[in-house]
Amino acid sequence: MQDLIEFLTARLDERQKAAEAAAKVCGCHPAAGSWSLTDDESGGHIATDDDPHPEERRQLGRRWNRSYNDLFAARHIALNDPAAVLADVASKRRILAVCVADLEQRGAVDGDVDRPTWDVLLSLVEPYAGHPAYRLEWEA
Repeated sequence: MQDLIEFLTARLDERQKAAEAAAKVCGCHPAAGSWSLTDDESGGHIATDDDPHPEERRQLGRRWNRSYNDLFAARHIALNDPAAVLADVASKRRILAVCVADLEQRGAVDGDVDRPTWDVLLSLVEPYAGHPAYRLEWEA
């Protein structure tokens, strides 16, 4: 059980660090954590919102050639901007904390876990099934 909690915490730490780094694309403060997609005749671009340098609309990455594949990738990137990822990580940390508190209150140890709490933990760990440290016993 503790291994699963440590694994989840490490993955959330990785996501948080990556999102915080992405928010600081210009290396200045405050970071521009929200991104938007502009798709126009010039080919479109992903730009930072609430930019600390509003006089220069920064572009993230390069323009795409208006192909569907590039446009779909750009939409995905914009929808997963640092602000969204940080909010998702914070939410999952709160859920994890509730599960840990429940387990501690019950005095649960490995193999003696309340099924709903275990199901929530398995749901949180599921997206990381491809990670090398993921364990098969964590599959739902």
